[in-house]
Amino acid sequence: MDRRQTILVMVALMTATFITALDIMVVGTVMPTIIGQLGGLPLYTWVFTAYLLTSTVTVPIYGKLADLFGRLPVFFTGVVIFLIGSALCGLAQSMEQLVVFRAIQGLGAGAVQPLVITMVGDLFSIEQRARFSALFGAVWGFSSVIGPFIGGTLTEAVSWRFVFYVNIPVGVIACLLLARYYPERTVHRARSIDFPGAVLLTLGLTGMLLALAPGHAGAGIELGAFLMLAVPSAALLVAFVKVESRAKEPILPLELFKIPAITVGAVVVLLSSAAQFGLTSFIPLWEQGVQGGSPTMAGLLLVPLSVCWSAGSFAGGKVILRYGFRPCLLAGVGCILAGCAPLPAINPTWPLWLVGGLSAVVGLGLGFTSLATTVATQNSVGWERRGVATSTNLFARTVGGAIGITLLGTLLTTRLAERITQAGISLPGTADGSVLNLANAILEPSLRSALPADALLVLQAALSDALGPVFTGAALFGAAACIAALKFPAMTASGLAAEQTQRSDASVGPGVHR
Repeated sequence: MDRRQTILVMVALMTATFITALDIMVVGTVMPTIIGQLGGLPLYTWVFTAYLLTSTVTVPIYGKLADLFGRLPVFFTGVVIFLIGSALCGLAQSMEQLVVFRAIQGLGAGAVQPLVITMVGDLFSIEQRARFSALFGAVWGFSSVIGPFIGGTLTEAVSWRFVFYVNIPVGVIACLLLARYYPERTVHRARSIDFPGAVLLTLGLTGMLLALAPGHAGAGIELGAFLMLAVPSAALLVAFVKVESRAKEPILPLELFKIPAITVGAVVVLLSSAAQFGLTSFIPLWEQGVQGGSPTMAGLLLVPLSVCWSAGSFAGGKVILRYGFRPCLLAGVGCILAGCAPLPAINPTWPLWLVGGLSAVVGLGLGFTSLATTVATQNSVGWERRGVATSTNLFARTVGGAIGITLLGTLLTTRLAERITQAGISLPGTADGSVLNLANAILEPSLRSALPADALLVLQAALSDALGPVFTGAALFGAAACIAALKFPAMTASGLAAEQTQRSDASVGPGVHR
């Protein structure tokens, strides 16, 4: 590519990245307001879980299809589905509808982020990617600043529904630029789609996440419902592993996990993503519900995380080129743990600068961690497997996020229901047995202002107390990520590039032509 084409392709890829980044920042910002207007606090985590669940199970499928049929056709399919889901989310009339439409949105999102990263891997060398990471980090930083502003402004001035509509023009622009300037590469070889593997993975992972969701993961009478989902889901996942070991073109090639950089990197990403979602999903709830802040302020608390994620990606590129991948990764997980560890003690007296500062430390760690694992994974395989390898890394990230938010959401709803029940609060118009809906009143300003002062204080204290175990869980995930990172192999960028070339040459058979 010449300089002009390179610039335009980079702009298109950064624009596509902006879709995912903006969606994450905006939705997290306005969710407390949506709960306040539509009700259904018990479904709070499902708005995130439904999106993560469908995007998780489709990531490896999209990655494999991109290796078989090319990057652009699969990418465009994902973006169209994502935009349809975004439009439907804006039209939702109930929390149940919003959950379903977020699931549709996730079906498309499973293609966007992994294929953007894969296309960058196709076009640029390992040294260039380490440097260009700063540009993609800047996209996340910009999104973190403009996201809360867009979300809060649209919610307060017009309606929260418009925060979903902003994805549509951005997505269309990205597709048009890539269709015009991306140099699609094709590989002529026999194509075989692993449909049995895709079905087993989808059903098994979906069932397991449903088993962990609020309403199934509890003790006592809920244990039976949990086992009814968990046991057959585990059996399906075991069957998936057996099918993949014999499949001609497996959705998730098991031999990839013989490479330490991919295996250990996936474990670290899974655990660190669980910690990340423990913050990004519940810090806005703390600010708006416990502190009484606005949607804009709730979102701005996450700005330091994303800005420092960008800074971490920029600095991480230099660390990798000079010292290697392992020091970069260890620095990253150390920062994640340092930022999460104090949060279990959070209470209404904490100043906002302290919460924002801890978010910044976590964001710095995520920048180091995501860069080190992604670049190491991509350069552990050749072009013909880069799509599925990259998707494996992103798969671990979305699985970690889904597991984290599901388990932590279960902790929140269980503890919050206990506290409200113990307090014996009742409000006019609230049906018996729906104690969690009482918390909706502190998330909607018009309802909040009408609450008796004593009831407001009790509800705020109950929510604050319920969030303590949530942040404890996030800190434990961060600690586990630190332990796992100790097993990451020591290697440099140049050494890994040489190993990748050897694997690529060995993997090219007579039926593959470049």
